[in-house]
Formats: sequence, C-alpha cells, structure tokens
Amino acid sequence: MNVLDIAAVCLSVTALLAGSNHRFVGLLGGTTLASALSSPPVPRRMAIDSAVSDSARPTMPEKFIQTARYMLYPVPRSPHREVFAHEVFVPHPYALIDLPSFRFKGRASLFAAYRLADGKMGQLVSFELEADVAIFNAQFTPD
Repeated sequence: MNVLDIAAVCLSVTALLAGSNHRFVGLLGGTTLASALSSPPVPRRMAIDSAVSDSARPTMPEKFIQTARYMLYPVPRSPHREVFAHEVFVPHPYALIDLPSFRFKGRASLFAAYRLADGKMGQLVSFELEADVAIFNAQFTPD
C-alpha cells in the first residue's frame, strides 16, 4: 500500500463511520471500502527491480569446498578458486588479506575456512609455489 491507498482507506473509514458507503472513484479505483479491505494487496515490483539487468545482480556465493582438513568458502575478491599444494591457515577470520599486495611469484587463492579438527574459523591462503609461503609468512601481520 502506498500513501494514497492509506489516505483513501482513512477517508473511507471516516465515511463509513458517518453512515455513508459511497465510492471513492479517484482513490480506490471505484471500489467500496468493504471490497478494498477484503481483497488481498497486489504485490508491486519496485521500479529499480525491472531496470537492473540479470548480469548486474549479485550472484549467490559458490558452494563450499570440503577437503580432509577444512571446509572452504571462496572469497569473491580472490583471483583463483583453486586449492593449491601449499597452504597457510590464518586463525583470524576478519583479518584483511590483500593477495595482490604481496606480489607472489606464483598463483595464490584465499578462502574463508572452517578447520574440521578443532572447529576453528579463519582463512586459508593456498599457494602454487612454496617460495610464496615464505613471502606470506614474512609480510603478513594480522590487524
């Protein structure tokens, strides 16, 4: 219901209480108060909803990846969605990890992680090259 519909219902209730059951053609579209109140509201789509294309709508997150040690949830800003051979678990789930700022030699990926062994939440950074593990451990400081 918009503001005009609410105003029309208020005017209709006032008229009904005064003993009149006339039609408010301009406000309720020619319906009486009883039919206006008994009919279900018509769902209205927002104007912006039809203006946004399907490609611009946010997508649902991908499903999790389960390994022997972790349940992993891909981070949207991570350039790769692969679990590489070398891993570092960061036990700080809200720490900001900006992978491009580390300037790794190989590929790296970032996941929100749930460690199955102890139920600890955190982040898992996975690296293609073992040398990148040393770079990450030397440069990363949690917030």
